[in-house]
Amino acid sequence: MTLDQLMGSFVVLVMAQGLAGLLVAVSDRPPASELDRLGRDPLRPWVYFVAPNAAFLAWVGWKTVGPLLGAPLALLALAAAEPWWLARAVAIPRGWVRAAWVLTRISPWAWGEDRAGGALFAAGWAAARRPQRDEAAERWVVEGEPDEVVVRLGEERLTGSAVAGYGLLAASAGDREHARALLDASVRWFAPPGRVARVAWRWLAADAAGRGDWAAAHEAGTAAGTADGALVAGIAARLLRRADAPDRAALEALHRGFPRDSDAYGFARASTLPDWPPAPEEPLAAALTWHRRARVRPVGVGMAALAWDGAPADPALRADVVADLAEIVRTSACDPRGLAVSFVGREVLAALRPARRLALRTAVDTLLARSPNDDRLPVHELAWWLEIRRRYDATVAVSVEVDDRRDAYAAVYPAVLRHAEALYRRRHQGPAFRATLRWLRAEAAALKRKDALRALDAWLGRPAPGGA
Repeated sequence: MTLDQLMGSFVVLVMAQGLAGLLVAVSDRPPASELDRLGRDPLRPWVYFVAPNAAFLAWVGWKTVGPLLGAPLALLALAAAEPWWLARAVAIPRGWVRAAWVLTRISPWAWGEDRAGGALFAAGWAAARRPQRDEAAERWVVEGEPDEVVVRLGEERLTGSAVAGYGLLAASAGDREHARALLDASVRWFAPPGRVARVAWRWLAADAAGRGDWAAAHEAGTAAGTADGALVAGIAARLLRRADAPDRAALEALHRGFPRDSDAYGFARASTLPDWPPAPEEPLAAALTWHRRARVRPVGVGMAALAWDGAPADPALRADVVADLAEIVRTSACDPRGLAVSFVGREVLAALRPARRLALRTAVDTLLARSPNDDRLPVHELAWWLEIRRRYDATVAVSVEVDDRRDAYAAVYPAVLRHAEALYRRRHQGPAFRATLRWLRAEAAALKRKDALRALDAWLGRPAPGGA
């Protein structure tokens, strides 16, 4: 096929797509669904108008002047045919929040029916990549837009892309804890598109590595399926002493393609830190040594508790040790589950349990005392579930017996189910409703709660408003 024939085929395809889309966009037919109604954006007819006209002018310019005029017009037609490509290649890397939002919102094909969620994700991604935060642009994305450019119709749906977008906006604002909760929920329970999941997992991997939570970093880096995710996962595997950890040569091969100003370079250097020297053989000296190490690196709190099991200690010293180890867990991001293998560790978990149970009960009581407010953005209602889930996970982490976990689930189940049902009936938030129920079902399956499984399966079998 010659270059002229290739150009002609391109023009025909773009014009056919643009004209077909224009006819659909300006038709007076009633919308087939709520999603169809939300997809009727005032700016989309203009996109369909620009694409075929730019393609036609590109053909004329190509035949009369040549590639000098035809090629730029062909690029314009290509960008108009799928604006998401322009957002991905230009607006997002440059941190143009508004442009990324608008270009993705009017995208006819790349995001299917979830253009609103894709636009929020694109805006959040652009905001997270800015060296300096643009608060005005982020407020424009979240709260509304000027009257002269109204492109949002109806209430937004909290899809996986939208939740990830809110998470990236929270990261841009410096609220890393909220960003972590939103991005984690988006990839675990909302089943977002692959492009969204990759960005979310990469952010979670870098965040976990920065906090020193190498188990979470390994999980997120592996799930990302990208080169930088593989690097972080490899570093985490070495630090965790996993059997599948890459050797030094393999890690250097993963790292070779990274610039030296990347965070990954610091993580790679951290992976080569020397191991702790052997602890003294005398039990009390060994316990004190591991206790000091746990203060430096809280991940060693489990070894410290295990060492104190074999050390002679009077009741007063033992009580001080338990209180100090509990404070280390309370003020750090370390996972306390490893404490359950030692007697001192179980005492530490018992010391942590009342406060976490109280925090969970307080959140549940607050949620039961309210219902979804139509004046709030749907993401604010989702925050209640995320907070309940955070406190539930914290309570389960310090639970030794399965009955403790069952008690925690029995406390959260009615409140979360009621809140999800209100989102379903009053706010038409089908994706958020299903994500909440998937989490409840996963916990019910782990605890073998057959009554909850039957009820949740019945709910999940119904068609949800706003799609799955």
